[in-house]
Amino acid sequence: MWFNRKPKVNLCIALISLVLVVIPTQLSWFDNFEANTWDWRVSAFANPNKASDEVCVILLDQASLDWVKNENEIGWPWPREFYSYIVEYCRLSKAKSLGFDVLFTEDSQYSEEDDKSFAKAIKDFGYFTLASRAVNGKSSNSNTVEHLTIEQAQNLNVRVREFQGMDMPVDLFLKNAQSLASVNSSPDQDGVNRRISLFNKVDGQNIPILGLATFLASEKERSFEEQAGKLIVNGKVIPLDSEGKALLNFRGPSKTHRVFSAQSILQSYALQQEGKTPVVSPSLLEGKYILFGFSAPGLHDQHNVPLGEKYPGVEVHATFIDNLLNEDFYTPLASIYSYIFAFISAFLVAMVFVNSNSYLKQIVFSGVMLVLPIVVALGAASAGYKIALFFPTVATTLALFQSVGYNYMTEGKQKKFIKYAFRHYLSPHVIDELIENPDKLKLGGVRSEISIFFSDLEGFTSISERLEPEVLIEVLNEYLSEMSDIILEESGTIDKYEGDAIIAFWNAPLPVENHAAQIVKSALRCQQALAEMNPQLKGRAGVDLKMRIGIHTGPAVVGNMGASERFDYTMLGDAVNLAARLEGVNKQFGTYTLISIDTKNQMGDIYPTRELAKVEVVGRKEPVRVFEPMMQEEFDAKKEYIEKFLTGLNLFYEEKFAEALEVFKENHENDPPSKKYVAKCQDLIDSGKEAPKGVWVMTSK
Repeated sequence: MWFNRKPKVNLCIALISLVLVVIPTQLSWFDNFEANTWDWRVSAFANPNKASDEVCVILLDQASLDWVKNENEIGWPWPREFYSYIVEYCRLSKAKSLGFDVLFTEDSQYSEEDDKSFAKAIKDFGYFTLASRAVNGKSSNSNTVEHLTIEQAQNLNVRVREFQGMDMPVDLFLKNAQSLASVNSSPDQDGVNRRISLFNKVDGQNIPILGLATFLASEKERSFEEQAGKLIVNGKVIPLDSEGKALLNFRGPSKTHRVFSAQSILQSYALQQEGKTPVVSPSLLEGKYILFGFSAPGLHDQHNVPLGEKYPGVEVHATFIDNLLNEDFYTPLASIYSYIFAFISAFLVAMVFVNSNSYLKQIVFSGVMLVLPIVVALGAASAGYKIALFFPTVATTLALFQSVGYNYMTEGKQKKFIKYAFRHYLSPHVIDELIENPDKLKLGGVRSEISIFFSDLEGFTSISERLEPEVLIEVLNEYLSEMSDIILEESGTIDKYEGDAIIAFWNAPLPVENHAAQIVKSALRCQQALAEMNPQLKGRAGVDLKMRIGIHTGPAVVGNMGASERFDYTMLGDAVNLAARLEGVNKQFGTYTLISIDTKNQMGDIYPTRELAKVEVVGRKEPVRVFEPMMQEEFDAKKEYIEKFLTGLNLFYEEKFAEALEVFKENHENDPPSKKYVAKCQDLIDSGKEAPKGVWVMTSK
């Protein structure tokens, strides 16, 4: 097959392409480009409708800041008492768990009672998670975290980020909170938060992130199970990448999850205490995982995520809880899968470009292969997997350029040679086939049914003796060029020229639909063209040129015959010999185009014919019925003669030579075949020879 001809070249191109992308990939040169393609995929498959209704967010937004300042004449920072109202309303609403994305590293600037009110609210709520921040440097205080750590998470082998210290909440809050979390973000090199670390390690302790700690706060039991590439928390699977980070599945832009403003919660608490209907119904918070954080621009807790900028940090943790509850984090596939995919894509491109000479196939396939990484990456993302997109596309593109370069350096020369060497012998379609499959130029043949054409100029020997060599060559070239053009136009393959003779065939190396009709059409066109050329050729040749053509359709071996370094694309077989004999049979009947019964049967009624004889040619025992094909106009003009001829022919077949003679005599002055039959019948009558079943026996070639 064509795709097996140059496996080593294909393999080399694919390997070079792979190496050229693996090295910069390992050096992180493509990271930002790859990250941008991932953001595009995340945006494409973000679905706000899939956001979990078990997760709520309370945002301290700019409107809440303005409301407190206008109503209470209190600026920033807020008294801790305001936070205690929010915590208390969540408790009264029977929220499942509450996590605060706020650092309380210093005592309240308002009063000690202010801190105590918040501490009491934390204690009364129960499932409350405080925020801390891991730092590489001096901590804001020396408070310890042993009593708030999750014991089951301390011996995990999951890769975590290690820090020297931690900005801890004030001791009063630590003593009353149930759990402590880290609120450090995990942005990639370009500052976009796509992944998140599950733990940050400080003083040998694994501190969970806010989303994980908030989820675990209300769980009666806590379990962690490590498997290859994943961490199972309380039976819920979290896929991890090589850095131990979870790849977040963002549902949509900010406020995709149900969001309440801090103002609405404070108002609801106040109205509830007065026995009035709250702004936010407690039923909306009941049984929910609630996270509190900042979105006001001046509080500086907005981050970049794949879906855009200005995404509150607390909503990143809300996304984590959502993904955990639904167990639909994106699963990052190992780099080896991307490398395999890149290699296969590059190999396929090389295979098509190096081994195929069809420009259409190359263009279509290159387009498909350049789009394929995108299709695969999108398909993987829709199924919840992340596979590299950028560098497989680069590898495919590199393979494309290498293949084009290879073809230019090697195949281009071969194409030019084939086109130059065969342009006078083969039709453009056949040449394209040889360019597509150069193996067909190797030695060997294939048995095929073909239609065979032999032609020769009548009396050319005597013509050549009278003409100067230069004039002879000029006349011959003009004649051969015109005939060859017609043969090629009619999808024929020119086998060879032998002096003035032309040998050609149809239906090889490419199949030709109704090749019998095509060869007859070609012969009739050649006769018409020669008649049109004769007025100008006669001035140089001295006579009108007349061409005899013999045609037969049958099985033959077609292929390259000769030595390994020098060969001809030609044909061999009995069918070939018969076609050659039929060209000479024309002399017996005064005709110029003869076809066998096999050609006539395959051609059908496309061109009218008249039967001429049952001929037994030299070297062949079985007689062959031969016919003279004509254009419809010629047939109509000779119809009267043809009908009389056929009457005489039938009498000849019945061996009624005397009766046949009388019929042929009526035609002999206007019809050359009739004239030949007059002589034949007279000879048989005079000599007493036999002609069983009217067979005309040829005694010479």
